[in-house]
Amino acid sequence: MVEKKKMIKMQMYTAGEVARFLL
Repeated sequence: MVEKKKMIKMQMYTAGEVARFLL
C-alpha cells in the first residue's frame, strides 16, 4: 500500500519535471 503510494508520488514528480522541461 505504502509502496504504491510512493510510486504514484514519484510518477507525479517525474511528470512535473517533464512538464517543466517542455514548457
